[in-house]
Amino acid sequence: MIVWSGHGYLVAVLVFVSSLLMEVATENLTGNDNFYQQNAYALPTALVVAAGLILAIDHLVFSSDSSQHSLFFIPIKWWPLIVTGLAAVTFVTRISA
Repeated sequence: MIVWSGHGYLVAVLVFVSSLLMEVATENLTGNDNFYQQNAYALPTALVVAAGLILAIDHLVFSSDSSQHSLFFIPIKWWPLIVTGLAAVTFVTRISA
């Protein structure tokens, strides 16, 4: 169950859309349908882009009432750090596999 308040759902939407667009772009550019799944850089890059978008939206749109928007009870202002951390963990696990 996904729990959010305000526009906290945008975190999940931005991560999903960023990942989907990265997969479509890498498959179209390389012609390899498995490139996104096999490459160590694609998903972490998509997550870093999503973190940047979350940060931009937080500062530009929700700067005055950022604490009212949360996902899983975590305010939206902390999600760029969390998503960047997930990108780092994903990169390390993919590069070492």
